[in-house]
Amino acid sequence: MDGAVLRAGEEVVCASCAIAETALARMRGLLGRRSFDSGEGLLLRPAASVHTAFMRFPIDVVFLDRDLHVLKVARSVPPWRMVGRRGAKAVLELPAGEAARRRLSPGVELFAPESEVGSRGSGRWRAAQVSAAAVLGALALARFGTDSFGIFAALFAAVLGVLSVIDLERRLILNRIVLPAAVVTLLAQLALFPQHAAESALAAAGASAFLMLLAVLRPGGLGMGDVKLGLLLGAGLGQGVIGALALGFIASWPVALFLVLRHGRAALKRHIAFGPLLSVGALLVLFARAPFA
Repeated sequence: MDGAVLRAGEEVVCASCAIAETALARMRGLLGRRSFDSGEGLLLRPAASVHTAFMRFPIDVVFLDRDLHVLKVARSVPPWRMVGRRGAKAVLELPAGEAARRRLSPGVELFAPESEVGSRGSGRWRAAQVSAAAVLGALALARFGTDSFGIFAALFAAVLGVLSVIDLERRLILNRIVLPAAVVTLLAQLALFPQHAAESALAAAGASAFLMLLAVLRPGGLGMGDVKLGLLLGAGLGQGVIGALALGFIASWPVALFLVLRHGRAALKRHIAFGPLLSVGALLVLFARAPFA
């Protein structure tokens, strides 16, 4: 597939990345190309080594594991060389110097939010989205009943379930879901619970601003998707969003500890899907609260 977008966190690593998944496509590689421009790339999978015989320009070669974590970077490999990395499952070829410009190094995690990389598992992920929405919605109805608050809580929980599964799969919180959901949630608060509408609006703005501040202070730690998710959480929980954020951050500690124990210093460069952790905090607050009077 041509034109896939590869990212590392919020950074676009390759805006137009060709995917070579057949033996013939991997053998052909970049042969015959006269140039290799910034923004282009070639992902070969499966692959653990490449050669640059008959090529006309140097390239950066990034070796990846099955989940597209960077294992090794070979910079500015000239023609007529062979490079490899034991245990690699895929290789990303980039223009020479691009790996340094994109700050690629061992431990960095790549993902392809709008491509078919790993498409063989996409059906399972879609099923997981449906299951998460159905289970969380049903639990909310069981907890709060089928009155206006119960339906509101069920829809809110279902959306969080869908967003969490997508973030786990793609490391991305989709604007086309989270922003309309935040607007609809605020409108529902205004229509169904007008006494709490102002609180919800202020909580949405405050949670989003807080996460934006953290994203600015520590680039790469949080993304804009998390900031937009804060809008939805504040709109749905009101002042309860404070507890949800606190629980989300607390939940991130064992995840970070596990990554450090498993990957050592390289874990510091890995991107954690923070959206599901925030959603867990929000769901705990939601299910612990009493319905609006």
